[in-house]
Amino acid sequence: MLASDSALLSYPEMEDSSCEHSLEEQCVGHPGKEMDHPGHPGKESDSRETQTWACSRKHTTKHTGEKPYICGECEYKTTNKSHLSRHMKIHTGEKPHKCDQCDYSASHKSNLNRHIAAKHTGDKPYMWEKPFTCDRCDYSAAQKCTLDRHLMTHTGEKPYMCGECGHRTAEKSDLARHMRTHTGEKT
Repeated sequence: MLASDSALLSYPEMEDSSCEHSLEEQCVGHPGKEMDHPGHPGKESDSRETQTWACSRKHTTKHTGEKPYICGECEYKTTNKSHLSRHMKIHTGEKPHKCDQCDYSASHKSNLNRHIAAKHTGDKPYMWEKPFTCDRCDYSAAQKCTLDRHLMTHTGEKPYMCGECGHRTAEKSDLARHMRTHTGEKT
């Protein structure tokens, strides 16, 4: 057992008793990451201990539902700082990924790759089974949540409301776009 292992064992709040994964298993795939862990009395220079604490903390949020990273522009919350950074591009309109074959640009690399596959290579990236079918029209979806969103077009349900003017939308993203009309941001 390493010195850092004994230090870890003395902090039971780091163990996740509700989960079958050990601290080592929780940290698989995170080699060499050094993260801060406020309030933990370990050595600042001990990257293994620091890494294990951070991985345990990140893993525990999966069970607690804690989402400490909150968007200041909307109600979006997440467990991961990088997910919040990705989300913020919705509000800033930043689209750093440019297609070299046309004027398309995307906020995320995956969207650019999907565009290139669909528009420039002839591949159809969404040619998968769509088992969820609408009983009111011929619409079908690959995921139930997508069908549920579609059903709002039939019911007229619009659960998202603008606090400024009362405008309602069926999609959260449509409300975010609408909110920019009040701030003068590019829509």
